[in-house]
Amino acid sequence: MQRIPIETLPQTLLDAVLVCRALGVRYLWVYVLCIIQGDKVDWERESATMANVYSHSFLTVCAAQGDSCQSGFLKRHPPSQVEISFHSSLDPSVAGKYSLRKVPGLQHSRDFLESGPPKHPFAVDVGYSSWNSRGWTFQEVKIESSGSHLWHIHDLPMCRQHL
Repeated sequence: MQRIPIETLPQTLLDAVLVCRALGVRYLWVYVLCIIQGDKVDWERESATMANVYSHSFLTVCAAQGDSCQSGFLKRHPPSQVEISFHSSLDPSVAGKYSLRKVPGLQHSRDFLESGPPKHPFAVDVGYSSWNSRGWTFQEVKIESSGSHLWHIHDLPMCRQHL
């Protein structure tokens, strides 16, 4: 087994390492490092153990919106979301707020226009994520132990000085 210098990791893996360190998690299993990509024999052998890996994990970190392993998921700038408060002119007891934010690829889509309470950005990100359409990720959702937590992470705002 070889050591992988942290400075050579792609940004998404580096972000996963930083999250694990911040949470005090000592071990990180990364399928792309643990399964030889493009090797059918290794895939068949190692994929048979993935249910065991996921069912015994403390948490599963999934960068749901990344375009590549270089995208990362720890946000390096404040969220670009605007909240607009409102009060009904007909009934002063009716009040609330709308949350507006740009979602890549949906700038002109009517599918994104909904009424009701604002959705958390994570729910929107995962719903429109390419990760959500990949067949092999199905087990990440379905095979988790009762003590584990599945996190879908995209642009998670964190202060790097505390990691």
